[in-house]
Amino acid sequence: MKRFADFARRLWSKLKRSAPKRERSARPTPRGPVPASPAFPVPVPAVKKPKYEVRFYHGDYKVRQHKANQDGADIYIEHHFNSSFHESADYSLVVVGKKAGEKTIEIAYRYLTELRRAVGIQAWEGGRLGIAVGGMQGRGNYNLKFTKMPALLLEPLFISNPARADFVATIAGRETLARVLVDTVREAYPTGGLIAFSVGHKYKTSASMDRGAPINCDEIEGGLPGWEADLAEDVLQRAKRILEAKK
Repeated sequence: MKRFADFARRLWSKLKRSAPKRERSARPTPRGPVPASPAFPVPVPAVKKPKYEVRFYHGDYKVRQHKANQDGADIYIEHHFNSSFHESADYSLVVVGKKAGEKTIEIAYRYLTELRRAVGIQAWEGGRLGIAVGGMQGRGNYNLKFTKMPALLLEPLFISNPARADFVATIAGRETLARVLVDTVREAYPTGGLIAFSVGHKYKTSASMDRGAPINCDEIEGGLPGWEADLAEDVLQRAKRILEAKK
């Protein structure tokens, strides 16, 4: 009986080894769309909008520059218009200080480029790329020499030229000049900053009646007086509104 039991166990063991192995059946594929795994929101850093603050500076030119330095302005811009006894004179010009750095030169060149694109006026053929470093025979250097930041004196066109005078006498013309200035500032300071504006000739303590040159035009849209400084101030005020506008 014992020998029969041993034989039976050996036979059963042999049969198990020789039997084909059964493959595991694959798990059934669920019907319909597979539910997505819960997604966790990836935080997106907020884009900081550029913020510009524009301040106008009054007083004699040296006083204005010192005030802008004290306030920590990022750029100092004084706006003029050119004038000549020759009505055919027609070019744009930017004056920078005698010791102006490369950043100042780059901003001045960018302004002249934008002006040529928007208005179709060519830059002065002298100087450096239409830029008068140290002024025109020194004229204009004093207006910038005390600044500690990039500083420009703008003379975008001749108001003695009848065609250019007609252009700047319109609101659309002054708005165009303002936008050229705004584009220049935004490209130079894309994250914002404190922008110092100075109206050429006007608000000087030592010459309170100075308004610069008269415009060669009979009528000015918007009811402005026919003087260089009043037109320049209007352009700067328009640029201020655009720069400080909340988008």
